[in-house]
Amino acid sequence: MIHNLKTKYDVGRYAIEKFLETCEVCQKKKNKSHANLTIKPIISTNFNSRGQVDLMDFQSCPDNEYRWLLNYQDHLTKFLFLRPLKTKTANEVANELLKIFLEIGAPSILQSDSGREFTASVISEMVKIWPSLKILHGRPRHPQSQGSIERSNQDVENMLRAWMHDHSSKNWSLGCYFVQFQKNSSYHKVIGRSPYKALFGVDPKAGFSPMNLPRDLLDEVENEDDLRMLEEEHMENNNLQKELQSDVVIGDLNNMILMEEMEEQHGMGEVVDGHKDVVEGVIDSIAENQEEIETVVFTNENTEKMSTQEINLCITCPKGGGKCILCQNSTIIEENRQDASRGQKRAAEKMLANTTKKLPPIKIGACVLLPIDKIDRGPSDMQNLMCVVTDYKNGVYQIGCVAGRIKSWFNRPDLMEAKQAFLQVDDVPEIFVSVREAVHSLSLFGGQGYFKCSCKPAKK
Repeated sequence: MIHNLKTKYDVGRYAIEKFLETCEVCQKKKNKSHANLTIKPIISTNFNSRGQVDLMDFQSCPDNEYRWLLNYQDHLTKFLFLRPLKTKTANEVANELLKIFLEIGAPSILQSDSGREFTASVISEMVKIWPSLKILHGRPRHPQSQGSIERSNQDVENMLRAWMHDHSSKNWSLGCYFVQFQKNSSYHKVIGRSPYKALFGVDPKAGFSPMNLPRDLLDEVENEDDLRMLEEEHMENNNLQKELQSDVVIGDLNNMILMEEMEEQHGMGEVVDGHKDVVEGVIDSIAENQEEIETVVFTNENTEKMSTQEINLCITCPKGGGKCILCQNSTIIEENRQDASRGQKRAAEKMLANTTKKLPPIKIGACVLLPIDKIDRGPSDMQNLMCVVTDYKNGVYQIGCVAGRIKSWFNRPDLMEAKQAFLQVDDVPEIFVSVREAVHSLSLFGGQGYFKCSCKPAKK
């Protein structure tokens, strides 16, 4: 339209856009512009409170019999598991999930973007093998909570693509395990640490990496006896260095005391205040060094004792106070998970602030556009349904059209505000209809008259 008007008339773009806002048909053809905004982000407070599962399609590049990749992720810690699958049947998915749950425990809620029926069938298959298992299925196709695993899928695809390129291999069913470790070891900006540390409380290790020993010495270690001798030698050297430092400090103190005695004997006056401060500082330094040496020796003795006997959580805790290593690790793990939960809350507050800024509230009586899914409309039907806001409760909107009031309630991101008042509240009949029924009554061809098939052609 703009191109055609330029050849005959001197009309600016702004004027054309304002004119199109008054066209009801043009408004109904608009595309949805705020699909990624969030109204109610889900926040998890405990590990295994919510698990998310998704299937990645690798049918175009199969690895022998494997054509799918299962991605299971804990919602709080972002710790994920990747498992190659031959098919996407509920039975095979349930078997792989069951192996994961028997290692780390089952979540309270299992969520999948594949639909409520698929999730329910997966849970039913697991209950057949594990009768005492009780899992709730989460809300399907819920972008506010499923966006995390969708972004994880993109990262996994990119990392897996890089792994196959670096190793010149098509064996992605093996590479997915390396990608799993790398993804869990990487820093996650929402929780402020790696998923591995959020789950276990420590940074991941890749094999043998004891103490701060030089690399050339580590290359000579072949068995545990060599390691023990190397650690003892390294510890003796450290203790010897600390003793030498303590002897040097004591020697400096003796020299100062001797100088003070010589000054008093020769009548050279009293020791100045600055000299006294130096002496007191040296004495404090000796005490700190001595305390540090005793602390190191005490820690080494405890480590040796705990390595030679079995440790039980509360039995090994000192009676006078303090915690054993296992209890300390439990505290560290709990602190990391609490920090991860606080990181989720900060991200949720940021998303809500962004949504509120971009999507101001809609008043009752305002004209809005409701985007219609392809499954609910025919090929010739408009992309949006012209509606008016009739009620607002608890953060959700009730809308109506010329066919009646819509049965469902909608969040703010589900609606687009129309530029003109094409419809009034009085124009809405006092009957309740579904979205598909409303589209059917307004369609020139009777709405969606067939079931859309999403099947893929069979392998020849």
